[in-house]
Amino acid sequence: MEDETLRLQFGTAATTIGTQWLALQQANGAAKTPHVLAFEAKGRVRRQIRITPKQQEDSALWGGNVQVYDQSGAEPVSESSNDGLWTWGKLNEHNLVEVDEFRPHMPLHNFYEGHAVSNGGNIGNVTLENAEDRVRTVLEACDQLRLVQGLVDMDSSWGGLAHEMMTYVAEECPGAVIMVVGNDWSYPMATDDQDAVFRAEQNVRDRSKIEGRKRINVASSMALLSEVSHLLVPVAMSSGSLPGSRFPQLALNRSSCGDVGTIVATALELALSAYRGRPAYEILEGFQFNMKVAELAATFPYASDPTLLLQHISKSVSEEVGRDNLTEDPFQNYSLLPAIQQTTGGLNESYSNKTSYRRLHFRGSFSCNSSMRSALDSFPVSPRDVALCWSDTSPLKLPETYRIRALQSSSVDGISQLALSSRTGDYLSNLAQRAAKSNKRTLYEFTSAGMSPDAPEELASALAVMGDAYLTQ
Repeated sequence: MEDETLRLQFGTAATTIGTQWLALQQANGAAKTPHVLAFEAKGRVRRQIRITPKQQEDSALWGGNVQVYDQSGAEPVSESSNDGLWTWGKLNEHNLVEVDEFRPHMPLHNFYEGHAVSNGGNIGNVTLENAEDRVRTVLEACDQLRLVQGLVDMDSSWGGLAHEMMTYVAEECPGAVIMVVGNDWSYPMATDDQDAVFRAEQNVRDRSKIEGRKRINVASSMALLSEVSHLLVPVAMSSGSLPGSRFPQLALNRSSCGDVGTIVATALELALSAYRGRPAYEILEGFQFNMKVAELAATFPYASDPTLLLQHISKSVSEEVGRDNLTEDPFQNYSLLPAIQQTTGGLNESYSNKTSYRRLHFRGSFSCNSSMRSALDSFPVSPRDVALCWSDTSPLKLPETYRIRALQSSSVDGISQLALSSRTGDYLSNLAQRAAKSNKRTLYEFTSAGMSPDAPEELASALAVMGDAYLTQ
C-alpha cells in the first residue's frame, strides 16, 4: 500500500503554492494525491454559488446584468477563483479551515499573534480545538500516513499558528516524516481590489517597522518550526529575497503571488516526485539531524546538455570548492534559497559555494543527449556527496491553468536539487544577526503578543548554532 500524505497549508501564499502543486500532481497522473487542509482567514477564499433553474428564469425575465445568488445551501462550484489561490473544481469545503480570529483586512504581520491565547497569542481555545479536530478527522481516515507536509507563510501570524498545529501533528504522528516549506511572502497584503490578495502592499508608510517585523517573524518561524520538523526548506517569494537574476528564462510577474507560487510548486513537484511510490523516510536520506534546513533549486524547461552539468558538479567536488572560491554554483540562478539582505539595503548574491551534499532529480527524456544514461552510470562521485535520480519515462506535464502562459499545456524536462551548502549556513547566520538587531520600536508589538523579551537573543543564538553546522563542514 502506498504511503499517504497530509498537506497542511497556513496562509495565502502557502495555499496558493499548494493549489498549484496539486494541479501539477493531478496533471501528471499521481495515483494518490495528498489529504489537504488549508488554513485561511475567514472570508479570504471567495465562494461562487451554483444558480438554480428558478434563478435562471428570473434572470431571463429581468433581461439585465444582475444575477441573484441563493446562498441558502447550494455548493460552491466555481472551477477557479481568486486567481490561483483556490480551485473549487479540485478542492471543497472539507479542505478549507477558516480561522475566525483572522480576517482578510487584518495585517497579520506578527508571528506570535498566531499562537493560542494560552501562549499569549490571539487564537482562541475553541478555534484551536476545532482545528485539531479537523486534523484528527483526517488522521483517523488514513491507513498509511507516513508524510506530513507543512506549507507556511513565515513572515506572518500564520507562522505562529503553523507552529501550534505542527507541534500537535508531531505528537499525534511520531512515526511520520514531517517536512516544512516556509515562504517569506510579505505581509500585510493589499485588499483594495479583487486580485490584490496576490500582491504585497506597496504603500507602506514605515518600511523600517515592516523590516523589523520581518526579522522577528522569519527568525521565529525558522527556529521554532525546525524543532517540530525533520526537513525544513525556506523558499524566496518576496521582492527582497528573490532577485531578478533568478529564473531568467521564465517570464513571470514577480509581484504576483500566483506566479511566484507556481515556481515554488513546480520546484517541489520536480524534487519530490522522485519519491512517489517509495517509502517516505527515503526523503531524509543524506540529511543530518543538525543540518535539516535544505536549499531547493530547480531549472525548467531544461534544453541544455545535462552531462555538462554533471561534469561541472563532479569537478567542483573533486577540487573541494572552498568558502572563498568565486566559482558560481550551477544552480545559483535557479535557487529558491532567500537571498541575503545586506544592512545597506542591497542583496548579497556572493554566496560561498561549498556544497556538502546534493540530491539531483532529472525529470524527462533529455532527448538532446543520448549519453545521459552512461554519464549517470559512470558518475565518479560517491552518492554520499551527490545522489542522482533520473525519471526518464515522462517529462513534467504542465496543466492548462499553469500561471506562466508560455508554458501552459506543455511538457518540459527539468532538474531539481535539494542541497546542504554553506549558502544555507550564510542564510541562517544572517537571520541570527538580524534577529539580534531587531528594531526596538517593533519589540513591544511582539512582547504584547506573548513573545519573551529575551526572544531576539535566544532566536539569534539558536539560528547561529544551526548556521555553524553548515559553515564548519
